[in-house]
Amino acid sequence: MSPRPDELAIGADGAEVRRASEWLEATCRQRGVPQALAEQLVLCLNEVLANVIAHGGAAALSEPIRLLFTATRDHESSMASMASV
Repeated sequence: MSPRPDELAIGADGAEVRRASEWLEATCRQRGVPQALAEQLVLCLNEVLANVIAHGGAAALSEPIRLLFTATRDHESSMASMASV
């Protein structure tokens, strides 16, 4: 059974990027994601959102950006991922 993902909807602007970064950092802490991995995820998120805002045009501005975060861990490995839908 997969864990229920954490989800956030944001608008395509700079203030919302900061809110998304803070949400991701807090979510990673709550899910026990190692700090180094959390920092990498936040960096990737910021890069993706900057590209959406800069190059997404009117379509990016017209609808909320939905972010999904999932993390799984078992005795052998762990995985964290982000998706935008």
